[in-house]
Amino acid sequence: MTLTRVILDTNIWSSIGDEEATAHFDQLMKSRNLQVVVSPSTLMEVALLPVPEARQRIIRALGTGPRMRLCTEAEAEAECREVSLEVRRARPHWMRRMPDTAKVWALNNYWTKKVWREALQDSQRIYDYQMKYKERMHEYLLDRQRVRRASFIETDFKIRPLTALQATPDPDVPESYLAGWSGEPVEIWRIMLRDYYWFQLTALAGRALLTKEDTTAADWVGSYVNLVKLRESREDFTNFGSMM
Repeated sequence: MTLTRVILDTNIWSSIGDEEATAHFDQLMKSRNLQVVVSPSTLMEVALLPVPEARQRIIRALGTGPRMRLCTEAEAEAECREVSLEVRRARPHWMRRMPDTAKVWALNNYWTKKVWREALQDSQRIYDYQMKYKERMHEYLLDRQRVRRASFIETDFKIRPLTALQATPDPDVPESYLAGWSGEPVEIWRIMLRDYYWFQLTALAGRALLTKEDTTAADWVGSYVNLVKLRESREDFTNFGSMM
C-alpha cells in the first residue's frame, strides 16, 4: 500500500491539542497508512497563542509522534532556492566557490530539530520573540495602510490587476535610489522585489549584529551566494537577471 502524506491546517491541530486526542489521531493515521507532515511555519503560528497551557497542548500534538518535519519555507521558497538559482544563471560570479555546507547544516538542524525541542519544552521565548516582532510590523503596516488609503482617496485610484500596476519615481527621488533604473514606468512588483531583497541581503544583514533583527533571507541566500560581491553595485543588482 502506498504511503500518503498529509499536512493539516493549524485549526485542526488546535482541536487535536485542546481535546488531547493525539494518541487517537496517531492511531487513525496509522490505520489509514497516512504520514503526517508538519512545517516550521505551523509551529510558529501555534507559538503565537497567548495562553501558555493551551499553546503547549497544541505544540505537543504537533511535535510528538510519527511526524515528518519539513525544512523551513525560507529554504524551500524564494529566499533561498529561487534567488540562488537566478544568481547562478545571471550572475555566476556572485556565487560562492563552495556552498557554506556547515551553515546550511546548522540552519536545517535548527528548523527541523532544535526549535521543535525548545517549543516542546517551553515555548515562551519563541512567543515573546514573535510578539515583539509582530508588534513592530503591525505598527508599520497600519501606518502604511493609512498613508495609502489617503493617497487612493485623493487620486481616485482605480483597482487593477497587480501585474498591471506600474511605478515611476518621484521627481526628487535620490539618484542613489534609482541605481540602474532609468526612471521609465516599470511594473511595481519589480521595484518592490528589488527593494525587498536589497534591504534583506545588504542593510539588514549588515546591522543585525547590533539590532538582533531576523536575518533569515540573508542566512539562507548567503550560504550559496557571496553577499560581499552582491553588494558591490546596487546598479548591477537592479539589473540583475530579469528584475528590471
